Amino acid sequence: MTATTEAATGAAAATTEAATEAAAATTEAVTAPAEDLATLFTAEGFDFDRAVAAVEASNLSALAKGAATRALQGARDNPALLEGALTQVRALMGL
Repeated sequence: MTATTEAATGAAAATTEAATEAAAATTEAVTAPAEDLATLFTAEGFDFDRAVAAVEASNLSALAKGAATRALQGARDNPALLEGALTQVRALMGL
């Protein structure tokens, strides 16, 4: 096996694993009861992947989903913004 083939195989495996994890997070978020969603959107219960999956699976408009996702991404990149982002997303989702 050449180095290029090995690299491509490794990249494909990593992509498959990431896709599987994302699908599991989406399934988990979609089937989560409202109480679990309320906990998910707190600082103590926050999980970025599950939160984004829950927003994407929600019945929010595309504009609201975009705003919620951007707020969560900003909080992921700057933890000082987490509480404000969670408050915004909870309001958008009616939690």
